[in-house]
Amino acid sequence: MTTPRKLHIKSYGCQMNVYDAQRMVDTLAGEGFVETASAEDADLVILNTCHIREKASEKVYSELGRLRVAKDEAARAGREMKIAVAGCVAQAEGRDHPPRPDRRHRGRTAELSSSA
Repeated sequence: MTTPRKLHIKSYGCQMNVYDAQRMVDTLAGEGFVETASAEDADLVILNTCHIREKASEKVYSELGRLRVAKDEAARAGREMKIAVAGCVAQAEGRDHPPRPDRRHRGRTAELSSSA
């Protein structure tokens, strides 16, 4: 039996994101993911964002910086961690700005689940 992959979703903002996060958990469970409370233990971290909230983009980029450290530590331990940004911050940032480094998987949960 294979070890299940771990999933951590952090939702920001609106109530719809809480609902969407649960749908992501349910969808990714079918791909062998189980939820974990700790981003540092996760194989896939999804930041589910809301652009309406004040300073939403800044909060996401701050969290991405913290997750980058966790991703580097996971790599040193021989484990790959993928990070995705979903929700309307991902949509707004993708539309308004050119991609920043390490933003390859924004808003592509279905693709990530098949490649993770």
